[in-house]
Amino acid sequence: MYINSIKVKNFRLIKNATLNLKGDEQQLNKDDDMLSLLIGRNNTGKTSFIVLLERFLGSKNPVFQFDDFPLCLREKLLNIDGNTNVENLAIILLLDINYDVKDNLANVSDFILDLDDKKRSAKIYFEAKIL
Repeated sequence: MYINSIKVKNFRLIKNATLNLKGDEQQLNKDDDMLSLLIGRNNTGKTSFIVLLERFLGSKNPVFQFDDFPLCLREKLLNIDGNTNVENLAIILLLDINYDVKDNLANVSDFILDLDDKKRSAKIYFEAKIL
């Protein structure tokens, strides 16, 4: 089982980004452990990706603060009233996971919605939104 991609919206420096982790098909079919490196310049969002994964996956009740929203949304947050459209004021994490028949699906079985036994992927959507 491996994460094919991670999509993040509205978390710290990340307004809308996708991290593609899919390697070459020959490597993915090996039984060897795979390793992905997250490399980039300072202040490009590397830590934000990791922190967001930890928040959603490491906690049953993740807590987000004002500073977790990107600067471009903070003014909208400060001016929320009864007429504000809050649809775009959410922190989102989308995991696209691929698996094989020999994988233990205990952790992702709740997210496999398709009964087609030929499909080998699941998408897990996390959202922290303003109510």
